[in-house]
Amino acid sequence: MSNDKISLTLLEHLPVEIFLQIFAFLPLHELVASFSGLNFYIDSMIQSVRGRNHGIRYNDIEAINFLQLFPNPIDRLVVVNAEMADLTSLINLRSLTLEYGTKAQLNTIRPHYFPKLEILHIKALHTTLNDSMEAISDLFQVILSNGFPELQICTALDIGTVPFSDTWTGSSSLQMLNLKMETDQDCKKLLSKLPDGCQLTTYENSSIDQITGRILLQSEPYCRASFLIEIALPREYPFKRPEITFLDPIYHPNILPAGKPSGCSCCIGFLDHEYKPSTSLASIITTIIDLIDSPFTGEESHNPERLLEYRNDYQTFCKKALECTLSYGRPRY
Repeated sequence: MSNDKISLTLLEHLPVEIFLQIFAFLPLHELVASFSGLNFYIDSMIQSVRGRNHGIRYNDIEAINFLQLFPNPIDRLVVVNAEMADLTSLINLRSLTLEYGTKAQLNTIRPHYFPKLEILHIKALHTTLNDSMEAISDLFQVILSNGFPELQICTALDIGTVPFSDTWTGSSSLQMLNLKMETDQDCKKLLSKLPDGCQLTTYENSSIDQITGRILLQSEPYCRASFLIEIALPREYPFKRPEITFLDPIYHPNILPAGKPSGCSCCIGFLDHEYKPSTSLASIITTIIDLIDSPFTGEESHNPERLLEYRNDYQTFCKKALECTLSYGRPRY
């Protein structure tokens, strides 16, 4: 065998597309553990990857070093009580959750560090409120002066009250804001600075861990109505999967009655192996629609009683499903 044929088998001679397809199936920490350090060519491809999640808790040195070595791929970061974490190199970051952050970390939340920031959650502070109030005020001066033009969601919990500033000009893309103001008059002034339709909450301990909306299904009889669902995001999201609840009853072999006193709630479960941190909420909703329209009829169905009826007496099942849809579903408009 010639040397030319042997050289074609070297790893770095594989097309970039093959590497990127392999990388797409691996979480970032597995990707780095498997491929980092092989050579400069592969390391540069790892740095070109986008859309990955990372979390740092309690000054985990390995996680902190990982953040410093591979900042470019990360677009969603969760930092909990990790004052040693440096947040200044994440130019592709789109979502940041900072719990028990430091004054220095608050001061790094600036457009030149996070030019693509869309979601920001801040909860509690590592120092006293008085020590960090200046940093908090400076941060919201930037946020509410359109410093982050792509910011859509911002929550600040357990950080104390923030005084209104006449220098605030607003934030053009903001859709949801939780910020406890000092007075009701300050709240009214803040509302006047926010875009039309922006949802403002001011409760210090509130959160946006629940999202509700109507879902439009395609198959009979469910297509005759819309159904209200709730998506509950746990604190560990996206590293822990959301919980999905149908707030309108729906008669289906894969939907399990939740047993709430009202009798008007149903819940849906996802197998853990079907969810990963990169799964978007849009993909989850698509999965729900596909599951309702094409029921899973294996032994792992979430409602064995209705599954048995679906298998053995489909006509009766369809009749009950239609009655439930017309009784509890909401008009489609």
